[in-house]
Amino acid sequence: MFDWRKHLLEHPDQYAWGKMWKQVDSNDETTKVDYYVYLGSCYSKIPTESNAILNVALELDNRTDINEYHRVSQHKVGLPDPGCNCSIGLFQQAVMELYSLIVDCESTVFVHCVSGMNRSVSVVATCCALLNNTKVIDEVKKIAKLRPQIWPDACYIIMGQNINLELR
Repeated sequence: MFDWRKHLLEHPDQYAWGKMWKQVDSNDETTKVDYYVYLGSCYSKIPTESNAILNVALELDNRTDINEYHRVSQHKVGLPDPGCNCSIGLFQQAVMELYSLIVDCESTVFVHCVSGMNRSVSVVATCCALLNNTKVIDEVKKIAKLRPQIWPDACYIIMGQNINLELR
């Protein structure tokens, strides 16, 4: 199996976020956004409090660094980067997967993409807006205070706000 995590660290300039992400590298910390959701990159440590992982990166396989201490279920809804290549239906599927894990399964979820700056942030912000009855952009601002390196794609934020308005 191809090791994407290793490849991404060795060749960061091949991707849209390039050198910017290299600064985050393998020391990326997991960010607790709310009591039911954590946010990070594919290099972030899996929080011990989480019992589910949602991978929203199209190009990544499931986590292989899970050991006997992590009792987690893995879920994946692969979103492309950048957001302009994504359909609103696929983005909504990712948001509703997170929503279902939190509300229906009562899970504490660790959400990650490759860098923890765009896709995962957009999905978490949209889901939190639904849960908290707020605007997506307000949730993005809240996340930015906790995780300053975020860089959400405007297409994802617009899709998120449309989903939020549609489902309220």
